Amino acid sequence: MYGGEEQIRQWYGRPLCSSDVMPKILWIKNKEPDIYAKTHKFLTGSSFIAAKLTGNYVVDRFLGLASFNPLYFNDGTPNPETCLPICRPDQLAEVKEANDIAGYVTETASKETGLAVGTPVIVGTDDSGAEAISTGVVAPPGK
Repeated sequence: MYGGEEQIRQWYGRPLCSSDVMPKILWIKNKEPDIYAKTHKFLTGSSFIAAKLTGNYVVDRFLGLASFNPLYFNDGTPNPETCLPICRPDQLAEVKEANDIAGYVTETASKETGLAVGTPVIVGTDDSGAEAISTGVVAPPGK
């Protein structure tokens, strides 16, 4: 068995919760191997939307480092040691800041959505991160 309760507490500092992605990927790998074998990238909801609009696979820093813990190093690069039993490092999205530009609306996405070609698309985040950004919280206090 990979992990176990002691390993989980070491990685997360707490028991698993519903926002943890690593055990979900492992479940797909073990229970749905055909789907796992066809999986190009493991994404969040906001990452999926950004990818469909731009063709770029990105995840915001908070979700990458928190929800995908411990698959990324703190600098946002994939951690091969913890990835390999779960997924290939290339199956992870590039980590960026939530308000960074993920890319621009492609011609295909424009036809499917009505958005103008070239419209900038930000990386995005989860509900808590979006709420913080919407209130102007974009940096730690004092910065």
